Amino acid sequence: MQSEANSWDYEETLRKWLKKVQPKTILEYGPGRSTEMMLEECPDARIVGIEHQEYWYKETKEKLGDRVELLLQPISNIRSHYACWPLMQTEVQKYDFIFVDGRRRLECLMVAQAVLNKNGVVLLHDAERKEYDLGTALFDLVEYNEQTRTKVLALKDNQLGTHVDEELNNDQRENEKEKNQIDKKVVVLDKKINQTDEKEKKREITFVTAAYGEKYHQYVRGLARTFSANNDATLVVYTDEKNMKLPQCKLQHHLSMDEIQKEARDLPLRSAKSRILADAAKRHEFVCWLDADTLIYTNLQNKLDLDKINVIGYGYGRNMRDCGGGLEVKQSRYGLGAMYAMPQKYILELEKLWQELRSAIEQMKVKIYDQSILNHIIMRHQANVKYLNESYLEMGWNFKPFMNKKYPNKPAHPRIENRNFCTGLKIKNGQLYHRETPFATLCWTALSLEQQLSNRFKHIADSQARKHLRDVYA
Repeated sequence: MQSEANSWDYEETLRKWLKKVQPKTILEYGPGRSTEMMLEECPDARIVGIEHQEYWYKETKEKLGDRVELLLQPISNIRSHYACWPLMQTEVQKYDFIFVDGRRRLECLMVAQAVLNKNGVVLLHDAERKEYDLGTALFDLVEYNEQTRTKVLALKDNQLGTHVDEELNNDQRENEKEKNQIDKKVVVLDKKINQTDEKEKKREITFVTAAYGEKYHQYVRGLARTFSANNDATLVVYTDEKNMKLPQCKLQHHLSMDEIQKEARDLPLRSAKSRILADAAKRHEFVCWLDADTLIYTNLQNKLDLDKINVIGYGYGRNMRDCGGGLEVKQSRYGLGAMYAMPQKYILELEKLWQELRSAIEQMKVKIYDQSILNHIIMRHQANVKYLNESYLEMGWNFKPFMNKKYPNKPAHPRIENRNFCTGLKIKNGQLYHRETPFATLCWTALSLEQQLSNRFKHIADSQARKHLRDVYA
């Protein structure tokens, strides 16, 4: 998938080398606007495009029709054939031109080495990223354009490596000896895929939170410290505070407090969450939102499905929740706003829907505005929702273990009055537990956390748990 945010900065280099090579066969990882350029420059070429996102595949298919062989290869599991598809065919095709601008680019470069014609070229976009160096080292470098962030690559010992301006000729299909060599490379690729897949997967997720105002400047300390202890990733913090020192965090200051307040109008500041998410989605394909007053004790990168909307649901209760705009949701399927993750397209839809339903949401009696809009999106795309609490029991809504036995359908927030909560917390091997249940995420409410902090967690019975909470918020 290609985003307009890139403004197709590769266009100059792509068109130049299409004209130079005049390929008869083209393989592309990440079809989109670049595919249209290929059709314009090489109308008679056979073009194969491999895409991992279903919605982008459908949109591109509708636009280009049968002029291109588009293939949908999801990357939701480690054994995906996204990169290796060209090697999985009964008759392995070789290509004169390969454009790498999609997912798993390191793996794609490895496959490209096996299926590139002798006098063909590979064009890599975003080539300045260090994680691709292992792949580019398999080739001779023909050209590097820093402005368009591209590298043109050719097979080792190919004349292109030293004679860029010589005429290029298309090679014949590989002989039997070359096929045997490809089979051997498949075995090597399988081993390397397992080593590189998780690194690629982690890179694709952007974690975002917001901390505006003094209270949230303190709340976000706990999130940053517990998140960094369990995730090898950066947390992007939108904030009005420029002097915060938080582990593994990148501060964003371009949305001021005035802008956030203007967006929220008469509603709580959290109502501006969709604006922050929309800003993050302009820069990133997949975003995970974390409330600043949440604690994270698990590796989220291993639990999120990059093709779905990921939410924590109530998971219990028969009541209906009013989400405004005529939508009521069963409490058991209602998603929480404390933590959720989704691809770019759903976040942009969420922002648009918030603007459309704002007046209806403002009139709601139940004041949970950002969650209301989230649940509109969840219900619209129910078939593409992953309830994390159903896949991982430790990610259940943490209020559930604190239920009041007298009122089993009423949630019990982790306030100081909640003796079940305060007496049940303990530490095991650095992990926070409620009795025998480990916390993957502890979803405070802002009110309960404010209350606990003002009392310095003195109502927490276990001394180690009390010290742990004081330390993460210090």
